[in-house]
Amino acid sequence: MIALAVAFVLMSVWNEMLSRGVAMRDMALAGVGMGLVFVPMLIAVQSAVPRAVLGSATSITGFFRFIGGAVGVAVMGSVMAQHLHHELSALLAGAPAGLKEGLRDVATHPDLIVNPLTRAQLSAELISQLRPAMAHAVGSVFVVGLVVAVAALLSALLVPPGQARELAVAQEPATPSGP
Repeated sequence: MIALAVAFVLMSVWNEMLSRGVAMRDMALAGVGMGLVFVPMLIAVQSAVPRAVLGSATSITGFFRFIGGAVGVAVMGSVMAQHLHHELSALLAGAPAGLKEGLRDVATHPDLIVNPLTRAQLSAELISQLRPAMAHAVGSVFVVGLVVAVAALLSALLVPPGQARELAVAQEPATPSGP
């Protein structure tokens, strides 16, 4: 979790001067952080349940990972769209007359800067104005990821010590003895 949190700290300060090497380093660190969390989490779940429900526990873990990823992408996409809209509105307000038309098109159709085919039709001057706006919008997404990673790290510290199987047995209700 620490590796993932550090990766989000590094990614949250990305700007328009970001190099491909730095991006690859930060993404690799995030991947290592997620990879080091997923497997122990799955093993903990599998070792905490009876063998009869092992398949169900494994599939439920995958299901919740999938749902969490979908919700996370939706939230981060929403944050990016909101910040990009704010950045483009600020650019539009202070843009020279020659760029206002292009910025207005991008503000109403943000996919123009995401799609390589349509981006190729935009002027170099317009793209140079859009680059910082995109960088700030992407950076804001990673701030959200950082908050989630720190919350996950703090929740990991709340896990009681001991092996999962021992904790599961300790929490089982006592069976009544005799009539």
